[in-house]
Amino acid sequence: MPQHVQQNRCYPYRKPPGNKPRDCSLCQRSFSSNRDLNRHLWSTHPIYAADNHIPSQHSSCNAPGCAYIGRRDNVARHIRLKHSMGS
Repeated sequence: MPQHVQQNRCYPYRKPPGNKPRDCSLCQRSFSSNRDLNRHLWSTHPIYAADNHIPSQHSSCNAPGCAYIGRRDNVARHIRLKHSMGS
């Protein structure tokens, strides 16, 4: 069995440390996944990310007068906790 294949198949395969094939074209930082690269672009180079249609993990609250912005799961929790109409 190749060395990089895990013996215990119950755990998801993780890439070996140091394997970062995705480079930021603006600052030469490297990332192991597209998701990490996209998060870096939005946090460090937001104008570039917006101009180049890089997918964002962020969403905003659609309640009138609310300006909350965050990750989609956090926005859903925010709406449930702050704007629920009663339980």
